[in-house]
Amino acid sequence: MQIFNIEGPLFSFLNKMADLFVVNILFILCCIPVVTIGASCTAMYTVTLKMVHDKEGYLARSFFQAFKENFRQATTVWCIALFVLFISLADIRIFSTSGNEEYRLLLIGAFLLFFVTFLLLLFIFPLLAKFSNSLKQTVKNAFLMEARHLPFTLCILVITAVPPVITALLPQSLGFVYILWLLFGFSLTAYANSFFFEFKIFNHYIPDEG
Repeated sequence: MQIFNIEGPLFSFLNKMADLFVVNILFILCCIPVVTIGASCTAMYTVTLKMVHDKEGYLARSFFQAFKENFRQATTVWCIALFVLFISLADIRIFSTSGNEEYRLLLIGAFLLFFVTFLLLLFIFPLLAKFSNSLKQTVKNAFLMEARHLPFTLCILVITAVPPVITALLPQSLGFVYILWLLFGFSLTAYANSFFFEFKIFNHYIPDEG
């Protein structure tokens, strides 16, 4: 039967899930020092952006090569962003619990700062994975692309943010959901986003080879 053909859809799906499992484990392991999360995320996107074209090659080799090549830029932007996110979250907590109406504008500003920074990170790491630019130019491109392709930016935001929020709200009895995150969650999210980045956003900035 065609479904059991080694080149059929079932085996293709299983191979893809196995690849995503490997990438997910590599991503988690390389995130353990925390400061390396940016480099790990960039390396993951380097692989998933190739996976949407079925050109991923040797997963571990591609992952660690990208991790090494982008370590400096990705770690720099991640550490800066982490500091901004921490400050904005601290401000949100302080202003929201103060009960002082005078802090309302500051609270809104803190929310905006957190949201803008988070949105930038959604684009910066895939950009580092796809293009060779200075960090300043990468940040600028992230701003421009997310504004120009706003509908797809919102799709990427939903894919990235909604599943973790839903998972966090689930009862503890559904602990297997957390296991699924450990097995596939991060790489599957990056893989889904990679379709938007590759075919809806980045393709506008790559010259035709024909």
